[in-house]
Amino acid sequence: MPPFDERHRGDAEAVRAYRGAMTDERHAFLFVATDGARVSRVERGRDGVPEVEQVWRLEAPDDAPRAFELRFGGAIRPPALAEITEVSPLPPVASSTSLAVDGLRLRLEAPELPASARVAVELDGGTSDGWAPDGGEARLVVGWSRRLEVTIRATLAGEARPVHTGTRAAPRFERRGRLWCDDLGLRVASRHREGLERIARGAVAYVAGCTLLRTGPGEACLLTDHRLLPLSWTRDAYYQALLLLTAGADEPSYLDLVADHLRWLWGRCERPGHLWQRSHRANGEPKDLAYQADQQLFPVLELLDFRQATGAWPAPPPGDPTAEPCRTWGALVDAAWRALPVSPNGLVRTDENPADDPSSLPFALSAQVLAWYVARRLADVAAELGLDSDLLHAARRARVATDREFCARGTHGMQWAYEVDGQGGSRLYADANDVPTALAAAWGFCAADDPVWGATMRFAFDEANPAFRPGPWGGLGSLHTPGTWPLGDAQEWVVASAVGDVDRAERALGRLTGIAASDGLLPEAYDPETGAWTARHWFAWPAALVGALAGAALHG
Repeated sequence: MPPFDERHRGDAEAVRAYRGAMTDERHAFLFVATDGARVSRVERGRDGVPEVEQVWRLEAPDDAPRAFELRFGGAIRPPALAEITEVSPLPPVASSTSLAVDGLRLRLEAPELPASARVAVELDGGTSDGWAPDGGEARLVVGWSRRLEVTIRATLAGEARPVHTGTRAAPRFERRGRLWCDDLGLRVASRHREGLERIARGAVAYVAGCTLLRTGPGEACLLTDHRLLPLSWTRDAYYQALLLLTAGADEPSYLDLVADHLRWLWGRCERPGHLWQRSHRANGEPKDLAYQADQQLFPVLELLDFRQATGAWPAPPPGDPTAEPCRTWGALVDAAWRALPVSPNGLVRTDENPADDPSSLPFALSAQVLAWYVARRLADVAAELGLDSDLLHAARRARVATDREFCARGTHGMQWAYEVDGQGGSRLYADANDVPTALAAAWGFCAADDPVWGATMRFAFDEANPAFRPGPWGGLGSLHTPGTWPLGDAQEWVVASAVGDVDRAERALGRLTGIAASDGLLPEAYDPETGAWTARHWFAWPAALVGALAGAALHG
């Protein structure tokens, strides 16, 4: 893959084109060519090892000599971190890659990073003279007849600091309580069960094996993806953690991973003024210096979900060794809550919306729903955490302010606006990123038959909403990236289930299971006419959300 052209930073179309090019076959670093034999392939990773393994099995009907060819062409480079909405781009890092051959092994070195990669081949049933280098590429030809099995292992590692893969110690926690997603009453027809289970399995495999990155003993970062933006958004990470908490009923070690992530969030992350930034690098440094209201609240909700799921508080980040864990967490939560910018009208302000775009107006509906819910949940454990804030009063204030400031006339009657300025100005819009709005009834912010919420959600899935995309595969998307979004389909599944619209819930599920990849992952967006993926083929958030909902619906 060529480097991203730095002259195109901030050019959304150039970023989308570059991301799309990553999926082009000509940019794969390994190619296999066979000569017409019957071929099967399996792909797997080894737990705790940063390695991908492929096994190719070939069979032929006769003893005629045949050839199996493997071609390599690639380099080790830092990710471009090209974003649709650029805020704080990092300076490019120059790197070079050297290639060395040792029989059936290739070794790549990138000393400026520093990092290395290995491609090792094992043969069963064939012969080869080994890799033949050709400039920065290499070629391996295997002669065989009748039967051949080729095992290919590709490994990437940093050389300056060994990868910390963790241990298989006995889990410290077990799932004891129910999560909010366990009680949504989601509708699932039998024909969609297998597809939902595939999404849930794939999401867990991707999060636990790919986006979860250990950064030190007892702490781990959750990245939004491994390929395009290996950065951490607290919003994306929350839904990945929720997925692991849901899966913790069957695999208790996943609960430990969430505890590790909580320590990274609250300890390793650098938070100017106790505020998380739009995104952070895995070492905790802020990447995009921008404030989003919901990203201050999701870390608190993740902590509360962990407490509810396990009945215990995780060990806090390193600090006072004599303090009780709940009191240490209480001090951290109190500081984060007090740093939240709340206006005199009771609304939480934000600079960017959950799509990472600048807010048109300073107060977003989904942020108020989330703030209300977190305040209510905090109130239940305030005494345990030693909090003295009047959290129930804050929740009531946010709820009253929403009705006072957000009500506006829309295409389906009185509804809540997407954003307001607190002075009578409002914007009617709905976005696939704003999941808390769809969860308002499930969380108790309003009743499922509330006419204002109902009108809000009907508008969301209506062509009057600029983010809605009509078509055979049409649904709710986002102006951030055109197309139907799986996050929008997940919202429709939740909303339709809440109001008892079985047919609509089934249609949303049909789109989700229909566009999911064979490994269960979901894109950022897909074509509303064809269902073809159009944006961000590597993305943890949508599969994690749907996987958590699926786990709750199928096994809760």
